[in-house]
Amino acid sequence: MHPVGSPEKGRQEQKSRRSVLDALRRGMTMRTIVHARVLDDPRKAARVREPHAVGDSHRIVDEPIQQVLVFERTAAFVRIIPVAYSPGALVIRQQGLITILIDLFERTWARGNGGH
Repeated sequence: MHPVGSPEKGRQEQKSRRSVLDALRRGMTMRTIVHARVLDDPRKAARVREPHAVGDSHRIVDEPIQQVLVFERTAAFVRIIPVAYSPGALVIRQQGLITILIDLFERTWARGNGGH
């Protein structure tokens, strides 16, 4: 889930983005929930649509959300401080907490509007 976007720029962000796009092309599945305000900025909207064009499914929500990354239902990452652009993340491997985060994602996904 991506609240409003991130200020990440430069080589690391581009390298990470290429890796995700390559993985999607190879068949990785990914679902993303994006806050509606992201689409107000043409550059950010293009960054949402790029992975969507190669296989990412996304939904748009207007409600407040926090950034959460869940990988293969075995690990999750959340910001140490739940404030946009704050550095650092907690790695969660405790299955009970991951299950709660997945449930939160699924409920938010169900309320979202279809992606563009």
